[in-house]
Amino acid sequence: MASNQENIEVLVLLAVSIIILIPLVIMPAIKKRRQARERALALQAVIALGGVNTFPIGRYQGGLPTNDEVGKDMLVSVTGDAFVFYPYQRSAIEVSRIPLSAINEISISDKTSTYITPVGIMSYGLFGSTYTKYDLVIAYKLANSQLQEKAIFRFMGGKAKQQSSQAVDELKKYIH
Repeated sequence: MASNQENIEVLVLLAVSIIILIPLVIMPAIKKRRQARERALALQAVIALGGVNTFPIGRYQGGLPTNDEVGKDMLVSVTGDAFVFYPYQRSAIEVSRIPLSAINEISISDKTSTYITPVGIMSYGLFGSTYTKYDLVIAYKLANSQLQEKAIFRFMGGKAKQQSSQAVDELKKYIH
């Protein structure tokens, strides 16, 4: 028969395990669910503004006529005459727009790199050291400018190639 001391040790071990599991398992799941809800609400808000089609376009890297949202995930809404860009978190606030008539090219650039770090090997194994990144590039020239500009949006992770290809295909539907 187990002694009271052994029972207490088991209960302490169980309590410590639960305390460790909360931040490692439960909190990331709650955060992921909250982010999905925020993105769904953001998408609904942008659609309500009247775009023909609205979808995620990746993380903004630079190149829009107004560029104060670098590093943020963006939505693009296609209107009758422009691509209109919104951040996920403040989706009712337009960041920038590019007229459809100004767009010269839409393409994908493979930015995948292979690097080996101790943390990457411990976390994902030797084959987890490849980091997939694809940049969606929108080349455009505004009427009031002599320069060709490029707006860049980055897709990262295991589905980066698929997501960037889908976004390019969607955007190309609206280029004349």
